[in-house]
Amino acid sequence: MRISIFFLFIPISNQVISQDLPPAYALTNVTVHRVGQAPISSGTLVWRDGVIQEMGIDVSIPFDAFTIDGGDSLHVYPGFIDALNTWGSPAEEWSDEPKTTPGMPTYVRAGIRPERRASETHVRTSTEYINALKNGFTSGNLVPKGRMLPGRVEFFLLDEELEASNLYRSGGRLFQLEGAGGGWTDRAYPSTDMAVIAKLRQLFYEAIALREHLQFSQNRTGASLPVPDHDPVLLSLISILSGEEPLYFYLKQAEDLDRFFTLQDEFGFKAVLVTGENISEWAPEILRRDIPVLSTFFVPKKSDWMKNETRYSTDIQTDTLKNEGKEDELPETRPQWKIEEERLFQMRQKQAWLTHVNSLSVLKNSGVQLGFAGYGTSLKDWRENLLLLLEHGNLSAEELLFMMTQSNATILGVGDRLGTLSEGGIASFSVFSDEFTADKSKVIMTVAKGDVMEWKE
Repeated sequence: MRISIFFLFIPISNQVISQDLPPAYALTNVTVHRVGQAPISSGTLVWRDGVIQEMGIDVSIPFDAFTIDGGDSLHVYPGFIDALNTWGSPAEEWSDEPKTTPGMPTYVRAGIRPERRASETHVRTSTEYINALKNGFTSGNLVPKGRMLPGRVEFFLLDEELEASNLYRSGGRLFQLEGAGGGWTDRAYPSTDMAVIAKLRQLFYEAIALREHLQFSQNRTGASLPVPDHDPVLLSLISILSGEEPLYFYLKQAEDLDRFFTLQDEFGFKAVLVTGENISEWAPEILRRDIPVLSTFFVPKKSDWMKNETRYSTDIQTDTLKNEGKEDELPETRPQWKIEEERLFQMRQKQAWLTHVNSLSVLKNSGVQLGFAGYGTSLKDWRENLLLLLEHGNLSAEELLFMMTQSNATILGVGDRLGTLSEGGIASFSVFSDEFTADKSKVIMTVAKGDVMEWKE
């Protein structure tokens, strides 16, 4: 819901307001958090026409500004950036082709749609845009839902509606080891991880051949060579092979990284990894290849005993076991070897959980460029995972904020005007009721592209 702004009336008897200037806005008496810099207490932000004009303590507020007083209790953060998600995408397309051709399916049936654009496929209005804004996200790299090659990745400045003016830039394609849809009786090629890799390799070689054919047909000396048929799928892959745009790879299993590296060695494309898996042991190789990693902040669920965090098996909750009728499981009735075996199992289980949670800090300390992407996760889980990383992952609030803002902006090539709060940057920020990692902190206002939105309970 759009915010109701209170006018600041100032006598302007001898002044004339230009009808050509868009209205200015001022947010006063707030704590402004700038990435990598000290916060500004009791600060003021002034923006006009979607661009930050001034920021600081002693700021002159334009006489025509709509002014909002934060009352010294609100915190302003750069708008979070989701570096890959499917917000607003319709369900994936499905082609009910004859089952007699599973080995030679069309692109649609095989899940090969790299030519699709979010700007053309996504629904104009979606609650997902609003939910993202309510969680502090003001921009996102969006891609259509799909399987092996679902579509083109495009960067949008979020609003309550997704319109053509929201598109900021395009670039890249998403690839994932997701076989063609269907059940056991009607599934088509490629349907296994190995087949998906083989199919992508085949597509790349066909795209290379098409590129050479186009070059010869456009050359005067090759005028006799016919112009090749228009193939939107292969044409869309040429920018990847030429190094103009990266290939985003959504990694579900860390073991598949070797396969992807082999593919990159063969074709030399730029890559961006998107994963929630622990890939810290590959940190040196990822750094050598200069591949950014977009973490989904995925944290495995704790076992029931870990949620209590007050006991190992030697401190079993006696009352609970009695209530459940498990008296035979009480410590005094169980053999010592069984108690010790359970204790060792729980120690290994907790260590595996901590190793996963700490994997991001290992990548960071190795020098790998890290960002955040919510692909494959839900908005309702991301904050819980964020707080778990803050508590157990050897990462500070400032480092997590950096990943979701400035680092993401740099990885996506929009760091000149997004990712931090600065004069001349796009007015894209969120106003929190407290520091963004505080237990009950909520987004109460979002400014996206200079537009002000207030969120009420």
